[in-house]
Amino acid sequence: MIPDTIAGGLILTVVNMTVVFAVLIVIAFMINLIHRTASAGDGKKATEGAGSVDSGTQVASQSVAQQDLDPEPVPFDALDARRKAAIVAALHAYLGHKTVPVFVRRISDAGIWGKTSRIHALR
Repeated sequence: MIPDTIAGGLILTVVNMTVVFAVLIVIAFMINLIHRTASAGDGKKATEGAGSVDSGTQVASQSVAQQDLDPEPVPFDALDARRKAAIVAALHAYLGHKTVPVFVRRISDAGIWGKTSRIHALR
């Protein structure tokens, strides 16, 4: 039994912290094990088809896949008002600001989102 003193309280704190961190370490190991198991299955599937294809075809298919992943940039001025507002709002929220200073005008089908932006702009 732990005594009702400051030393007893410190002992209880250390014991409880040890239990909590031990459980957290076990959970971390389980997550790591699951991640390795899931990643090993993906790696085997990717290498299974590679044995039957020559390296020239692999390089060509990888370059085509890389082109699909890298879209061509679009100038900000070429975007419509809705997309500009969404980009500005997303960037502002990502940077951690509490309010997003976006006021959308003259969008006929803005719906509730447009009304909400007007309400926040009036505050």
